[in-house]
Amino acid sequence: MNKLLLLVLAVILFVGCTKNNAPVPQSSVSVVGKWYFTTDTLNEYTNGTLQHSVPKSYNRTDYTQFNSDGTGEENDSSIVTNFTYTVSGKTITLNYPAQTIDGSSYPQSSETTTIRSVTANNLVLFFDDSFTNGDGSTGRDTEAEYFSK
Repeated sequence: MNKLLLLVLAVILFVGCTKNNAPVPQSSVSVVGKWYFTTDTLNEYTNGTLQHSVPKSYNRTDYTQFNSDGTGEENDSSIVTNFTYTVSGKTITLNYPAQTIDGSSYPQSSETTTIRSVTANNLVLFFDDSFTNGDGSTGRDTEAEYFSK
């Protein structure tokens, strides 16, 4: 009888000590706000070989603004581009309407980026675009954009 009681007690202790699988709460930090470009690096590949790596620094006038209603605008060298966006986990989809900027017409387009990190004052976005060139070679552009408030 004592052995049975010890066995039942051991099972109860084992079951009672299982890990808590509750989800970890998500950070309340969001991308909403005016983010000033600080630096970025564009890497251009052809057939998997790096062709160019282009670092760029910005002044404090270039920014991306994410509004809480899902709209936004980019200001790059005083050229303003409007967009809408959605956030799903760590992915942001940017949707650009057909628009005329500085006398040039641009068709409607979409672009997806990954949030590498976001804090109250810093944001890092990563773009990764693959494509096929007209000559049949494959191309890939990656870009890491760094922002601060």
